[in-house]
Amino acid sequence: MEYRAWGWLLAPALALVGVWACSSSSDGGASGAAGGPGGTGGAATGGTGGAATGGTGGAATGGTGGAGGSSEPLLSAVIADNGDGTLSDSANGLMWEKDGAFGAWTAYNFYTRCDSLSLAGKQGWRAPTIDELRTLIIDCPATMPGGACPASQSCVQTGCQNDAACDGCTKLDQGCYMSPLFGSCASHWAKGIVVDFDKAAIWSTIDQTDPKRLLRCVRDQ
Repeated sequence: MEYRAWGWLLAPALALVGVWACSSSSDGGASGAAGGPGGTGGAATGGTGGAATGGTGGAATGGTGGAGGSSEPLLSAVIADNGDGTLSDSANGLMWEKDGAFGAWTAYNFYTRCDSLSLAGKQGWRAPTIDELRTLIIDCPATMPGGACPASQSCVQTGCQNDAACDGCTKLDQGCYMSPLFGSCASHWAKGIVVDFDKAAIWSTIDQTDPKRLLRCVRDQ
């Protein structure tokens, strides 16, 4: 409207003003567009980055802690005799003490015996977890690794071992539910949790006086 009121003499000047205004508006739009990705960048830092740090990292840590030191679930053991008092499990990268030792294991001597063990020129032994002992069970699906029995290093409450699926299989008159290379079918101790290999049963106990329980130390290969 102002363009028509001033007349044709001001037309060139107004045209130049219009060009300048359009240019400024266009630059502002470019700046706004640039600001948009800046917002996206913020989302990538706060949202996606936060998820990678808190979510994925937390899950990885939780998973590792729950698998007892390994991010991968343990498998049924594949056992070979090393001929030096040790047995190797190639499926899980573990080495087991072949004979073990019987005793009335307590929270103290349970750990110290394995921590101080030197066997076949090797140190770094430790007391086994229930997850590691379960890898030695054979021919009883409910208590083998991945079986229905919920007992695990991340579920050590009495209720987990009292689940019916942890009752194992039919008790054997001869042999046991583990490789014959281990010899003894005795109850194996994993700090408050016992595996009876003559029936592949898993159960909990607070009795630390039974001298007939076997502690078999383990280490990483």
